[in-house]
Amino acid sequence: MSTPYDTYYQSPNLFGAPHEELVSFFSHCEPRKKILDLGCGQGRNAIPLAKMGHQVTGIDTSQIGIEYMLNLAQAASLRVEGIVGDIHQYDQYDTFDVILLDSMIHLTEKERPKEFQFLTRLLNSIKPHAWLCICMKNYPRQNQAKVLSQFISKIKGIVKIFEAEFPYKFEDKASQHISVTPYKMLVWEKQSFMKGR
Repeated sequence: MSTPYDTYYQSPNLFGAPHEELVSFFSHCEPRKKILDLGCGQGRNAIPLAKMGHQVTGIDTSQIGIEYMLNLAQAASLRVEGIVGDIHQYDQYDTFDVILLDSMIHLTEKERPKEFQFLTRLLNSIKPHAWLCICMKNYPRQNQAKVLSQFISKIKGIVKIFEAEFPYKFEDKASQHISVTPYKMLVWEKQSFMKGR
């Protein structure tokens, strides 16, 4: 089944380089991690993370995106696995050290209930000492990162260990459109198996 992103991902490297803050954070991680990149697209994060020595699995609904990522990985002799599928249906989180969601959490009024339900299930499923890393839009008025942090703080056994603010510059090469969006990167660690809110 095709998705709109199958069309978008006909453009090479659609979303540009990974966030510098994300690259810097994971470049200092020892030992290297087993990372699950949910909504990996064309491998914008998966490829540089694999180049650092992390073991990366990417999931995306776009077959085109996954094929693009795997071709890049193969050309660079990198250990990257790709899965075509719906991130909301995946359930093997406990086999990974890090779950990465870049630009996948939006917290609009319509999406918030589904996203909160998804995040609760995810955090209850990951293993102790695993990390959840989220990069997201964070407009001053909506302050999505604060809303998310308040929600996650109510989940037992989850502790925030890192956060950083930065601008994300996106350039649409086809239309020459350039946008700069305030972003925030947040990382939480699971301390225990305790479940519930």
